[in-house]
Amino acid sequence: MKLGDYEAASVVASEIRDESRRRGEQLAGAAAESILAQVSLARGDIEAAVHSATSAVQRHAKLHNVCDLAIGLDVLAAAIARAGDGRRAARIIGIGRRLWDLTISLADSASIATTRLTCERHIRGTLGDLAYESAYEEGLAMSYEEGLAYATQAPH
Repeated sequence: MKLGDYEAASVVASEIRDESRRRGEQLAGAAAESILAQVSLARGDIEAAVHSATSAVQRHAKLHNVCDLAIGLDVLAAAIARAGDGRRAARIIGIGRRLWDLTISLADSASIATTRLTCERHIRGTLGDLAYESAYEEGLAMSYEEGLAYATQAPH
């Protein structure tokens, strides 16, 4: 599989997700959902990206897999921002920041931070700095459980 080969990535990740569900396994399935979310986002299929990212977050949360959960929240925020809900996406970035603070500075890794930073710039451009900061702080103030419930609930 080559970098940018979305079709191959989608096929393999779908197979892993489906087999994971069949066996009742969570970790590989959550990783597959995260890959599917990123592929959907790259293809512009925002609804599928939100669905897969939400599933990845839910599955990583069951395992308390903090690093992959934080990555999943970044992808979910990016998908929600692309769907047009910048305020919700900013809150989810704030929720994720609390998890990133637990991960020995991986949050600042250039390759990992790209999704979050790109999403943040997009939201700031859409909402403005003050509205972004307000929503981000609301997400940051949420407890772990409250934040994950908020991030994975269907928008109203």
